[in-house]
Amino acid sequence: MKYSIEEIGFILYNNRSVKGTISNFLDKSMDPMKLIRIESKFDWVKSLYSNLEKMVEVDLSLLNPESDDEIITPEQLAELTDFFKANIGKYSQKEKEFLINRQIPIEVCNKWGFLGLSNFTDSEHLRRIGATCHPILRGFLQDGIEEGGIVQPLFKEGVLVNCSIRRISNVGKLKYTLAVPDTPVWGLDDCEGKEVWICEGIFDMICLREMGVKAVSPSSAMWSGLQLYQLVVSNPKNIILFCDNDRVGLKTGLVMQKFFNLMGIPSITIHSKVVKDACEHFWENGLTFDELEPIKITKEMIEDRKDNSFDFLKYLQKRRF
Repeated sequence: MKYSIEEIGFILYNNRSVKGTISNFLDKSMDPMKLIRIESKFDWVKSLYSNLEKMVEVDLSLLNPESDDEIITPEQLAELTDFFKANIGKYSQKEKEFLINRQIPIEVCNKWGFLGLSNFTDSEHLRRIGATCHPILRGFLQDGIEEGGIVQPLFKEGVLVNCSIRRISNVGKLKYTLAVPDTPVWGLDDCEGKEVWICEGIFDMICLREMGVKAVSPSSAMWSGLQLYQLVVSNPKNIILFCDNDRVGLKTGLVMQKFFNLMGIPSITIHSKVVKDACEHFWENGLTFDELEPIKITKEMIEDRKDNSFDFLKYLQKRRF
C-alpha cells in the first residue's frame, strides 16, 4: 500500500500501522464531540509554540512506502496475557544489569509486571508487541532485539492491553516502542477526582507512585488528544506537571500547562533542582520532594536549550514528538 507524508510521519514516530492499530483499540464509549473539542483546544495550544519545533528532513528513498502494513488487534495482544504473566521478573544478565546500573529497584519492576525482552523468541509475538520495526523502516533501522530490553506491560482487568519496550542498546536501533501508540494511559485507573502528577516515561511514573503520589504517563514525551480526553474525563482535582530538564520536557510542560488552564483544571509545573527526571531524582540520587521546585517555563528557556540532537536516527530512536 502507499502512504501519505502524514501517515509516514506517524509510522516513523510510532513504529506502528496508521489505519489498523489505533482504530482497533479505541474506546467505543468515548463522547466524539467532547473528544473533538479537546483535540481542537490542544491543537490550538500547540500551534502557539510551533516555532519551537525542529523540522526533521527524511530521505524518503530510505523508506519503502509500498511495504506491508503492521496491524494488530486487542484480541492478538490479549492472547499473550498468560505468557507475560508467566515470565514476570525474568531477565537476562544484561537486562538485570541495566536496571541495577540505573538504580531501578528490581523488586519494584517485578511488582509492576516487568519482564525481559529476551523471553520472547516467537517472531509473531515480537511483531504483536511492537518489538520489530515496521516494514517501511527495515531498510535502514535495526530492531535491536538481540541485546534485550525491559518490557513494561499494561493490564486492564487482568488482560494485556498494551506494552512498552525500553531497549538496552539504542545505537542505530529503536530505543522505545509501544504495542499500541497514542491510546492507553499508564496509571489512570485510580485517579478519578484526585490530584494527578504527569511525567514523561513509565519508569518515572512508577518512581513517583512508589513515592506516594498518583502519577500517570503517556509513555512518550507529548500527550495525544486521545490520551488527554481520558485524563480530562477522570475529573482531576488538579495537575502537577513534573517536566524533564531538557528541551522536550520544558516544551511539554509549557504546552500542557497552557492546555490545562484553558480546560479550567488547576495546574502547576515543577522540576528537579538538580537532575533531569523523577528516576534520577529519587532513585539514582536519593533526593527528596524538598529538592523539587515550581518552574515558570518561557519560550526563551526552551529555545536556549541545546541538549537535543536532531540527527534523524537519534530523533527517531528517542521518539521525540
